[in-house]
Amino acid sequence: MIKITTMKHYGKTYYFKKYIAENGNFICTVDGEVVSKDEGNKLFLELKSKYPKCVIEKEIIDLNDKEIIESLDKRIDKYVEYIDDYTRYRQIKDINEELYKIIYEFESIC
Repeated sequence: MIKITTMKHYGKTYYFKKYIAENGNFICTVDGEVVSKDEGNKLFLELKSKYPKCVIEKEIIDLNDKEIIESLDKRIDKYVEYIDDYTRYRQIKDINEELYKIIYEFESIC
């Protein structure tokens, strides 16, 4: 299961995600970066107090462990080496690395 909390204010959007394995263990991410539960909660509360008029939306996606890993894997650009623009290449490469890290962390708690 994936619990997603989206916080929006003045055109900026933050994504707080909790990937919950079938055994009850979980990992947390903020904008795609793996963080501890405490770090994620602290940042959320800081942003909420800094931007009291922010819009908060919650969503739950009901997936099993295998489906979560597959959904993350599908987001990885397997052809990043073919990107000619270095800036874009670096952005995609960084996103891929974060996705690989989330998959690795999630598999380790399953």
